[in-house]
Amino acid sequence: MNPVAEYQVLDDVMRRAGVPGEPAELHGSLCAVLCMVGGSGTEVWRADSLQHLDNSNAQVSATRSALEQLELTTWAALNGSGMDFAPLLPNDSSELAVRVDALAHWCQGFLYGVSLCGVTKASRTSAMGAEHFDELVKDLAEISRAGIAADDDETDADFAYAELVEFIRAGVQLVFEELEGFRAGSAGSTQALH
Repeated sequence: MNPVAEYQVLDDVMRRAGVPGEPAELHGSLCAVLCMVGGSGTEVWRADSLQHLDNSNAQVSATRSALEQLELTTWAALNGSGMDFAPLLPNDSSELAVRVDALAHWCQGFLYGVSLCGVTKASRTSAMGAEHFDELVKDLAEISRAGIAADDDETDADFAYAELVEFIRAGVQLVFEELEGFRAGSAGSTQALH
């Protein structure tokens, strides 16, 4: 998966179709759905992502195709043995403020994906089979409020951003692996999705 290329492609098709939101936010919600219910939830996720659009618009079809490709590459990265998963974010040549904003949107998207799957705070327990799930959700809620202050040192802030991206990458991969049994229990059913 080439996250930089996919981010730009998805951003372009989303803007042409008039899809609200950011590519990072969509990817975050997709990752939550894939972690919790696997591929059985992607159709509902896609419909939710495109729900306010005119389906006769040719650009909506291109966006649907781009989302399907994103689903496949993200699923392959999460399932792969090479630890290839990475959150979909702008490339490192983008301004730091843009990257931090996208990172916050990615986290917001993940939290939305958790709610899309019907998982409430009360149901986030070890019964899901994921020891680290609740901790990750809490951390992502905190990161979703990230921003850059005018007086932040650029080098320190860039390093902190890179550490957060790595934290998210590793955390989501860990939770994906821990939720394997939970996904197996919901396989073939999207009843958990609202």
